[in-house]
Amino acid sequence: KLYGVAIALARAHPAGLNHITDLYRMYADHLFSKGDYAGAMQQFMQTLGSLETSYVMRKFVDAGTPALPYLAEYLQAVHERRLAQTQHTTALLLCYIQLNRLADLRAFLSATSPSAPSFDVNA
Repeated sequence: KLYGVAIALARAHPAGLNHITDLYRMYADHLFSKGDYAGAMQQFMQTLGSLETSYVMRKFVDAGTPALPYLAEYLQAVHERRLAQTQHTTALLLCYIQLNRLADLRAFLSATSPSAPSFDVNA
């Protein structure tokens, strides 16, 4: 498919800027349907802040365990860009647990960044 060309054309034309999120979403959906979770996630990352995070989360949760590392990556980016809400934090913690990424879990829980949620890891 020519999604890359369509995205480049949309970026070059001011009227096309309104459609870039849709193009990234369609490209990501196409890659996702082929089982290319990594490629799909690269495209979904381009939509952060403009596409509902619940859309991406639902796709990757429904895909099961093979897609969880990519969901964790996405949720990390949501937090880094300060777009996270409670459901994002909960989903990220569950991903870390299911993936047995305990070091990432500990790092997240002990983060001291002003944008990070506050947790009492000693409780």
